[in-house]
Amino acid sequence: MQCSEDARSSGHFQEMAKPAEFWDHALEVAKQRNLTARAGCVFHAGGTCQLCGGRAAGAVTHASCEHAACVPCWTRHLEAQLLEGARDGARCWAAGCERDLPWAMVTNLCSRYSQALACHAAARDPAFRHDEGVRHRRAAPAGVEVKVLQHCVVCTEPSYTLLTNRTCGHAVCEGCWRQWVDAQAPECLAQFRAGVRCLSPGCERAVQGALWEHLCGVSGAAGDLDAAVRSAQARLQVFSAAWAVPQWRAGPECPICREPCWALVRNECGHAACERCWPDWAASQVERLLEARRPRARCFAPACRAPVSDAVWGLCCEVSQHVQAFHDAPEVTRRRQLEANPFYPRPLQVDCPLPGCWGLGYLGFDRVMCFVCEHQWDPEEGGAPPEDLDVQEVMGCKVKQCPNCKEYIEKNGGCDHMTCKCRHEFHWSTLKPYRG
Repeated sequence: MQCSEDARSSGHFQEMAKPAEFWDHALEVAKQRNLTARAGCVFHAGGTCQLCGGRAAGAVTHASCEHAACVPCWTRHLEAQLLEGARDGARCWAAGCERDLPWAMVTNLCSRYSQALACHAAARDPAFRHDEGVRHRRAAPAGVEVKVLQHCVVCTEPSYTLLTNRTCGHAVCEGCWRQWVDAQAPECLAQFRAGVRCLSPGCERAVQGALWEHLCGVSGAAGDLDAAVRSAQARLQVFSAAWAVPQWRAGPECPICREPCWALVRNECGHAACERCWPDWAASQVERLLEARRPRARCFAPACRAPVSDAVWGLCCEVSQHVQAFHDAPEVTRRRQLEANPFYPRPLQVDCPLPGCWGLGYLGFDRVMCFVCEHQWDPEEGGAPPEDLDVQEVMGCKVKQCPNCKEYIEKNGGCDHMTCKCRHEFHWSTLKPYRG
């Protein structure tokens, strides 16, 4: 279909740029639904538009005066009448024709191809407003609350549907929403903002819910921001992470590197840092951990003695190979297992006094034994190695005599508690009676 440049000049008639196939389909639907008959006009297939002179897929003839034009030209003419201030009705396009256009022609045909005419008709005709409201709500993006047949408060253009942000109730046309998020999303991504603020001045709410999901589907910038936020949420969901509130504000600043981030990873003691600084801190502490024989770093905060939580330590191992190698060392693994004994909590655990040993023992007995090197000591004596009394060498073996029956006994392992064949119980190191 061909139309003159004058017919394309209307700013409200946004469908004029549609290809000919669109109008072929639109007129065919109108004919099938008998919209033209109800509108007080007649549909003719083919022919030439009497207004623009172009070849039309179909022409619509005014039933009273028989002047005909294509639907785009009828719509453009009605819009021009509306812009000129005609409120009670519009006349035929033909010069000198005094015939008024049937109101049904506006509501049933042209309003379907012009948002300006649809909004005008909705303001005057409650029945039309109701019927068109139902139709446009059904055609709206899934889950998005809409306001129909109103003017957008941003661009002031009439619109079939205004998309509503449910968190605050502000509604504008899809074009304005998209233009807003296209401009804001890259800045949000650079500043680690987890959302885009509503475009209404002074509104403190973010664009959320079904509206945000729809905009992510039509805006590449919004989709990139959403993907980055979802990735960060997936990584940080196992932590007690501190995100910016409200979500459209810039991400929190790490107290160590002073850089913004999506969220701060919080330790159980309450101190928090970004997901990059925790592994760096743990890697810097490995040498000290080896010297102190500790299987896990402590919090970075000065004077804080709290250990790094399981979740944060797991992050450090995942990011830093140096920390992972330390974590997997056999002596560190064994120490970690001993500290995790549920029957002997940390207050009942004491470090082995021998230099270089990563083991520990448990309080609650006369003597304490290291579960790594099997060294035994009296907890009241501070762990100094006791003097091994009455050791004799018989046939190359170190033996002692039972204090009760004087039978020679060789010890090849185990704890300090000995039981002779005569049933006498004593401490191997001191030969003193064992008090069970």
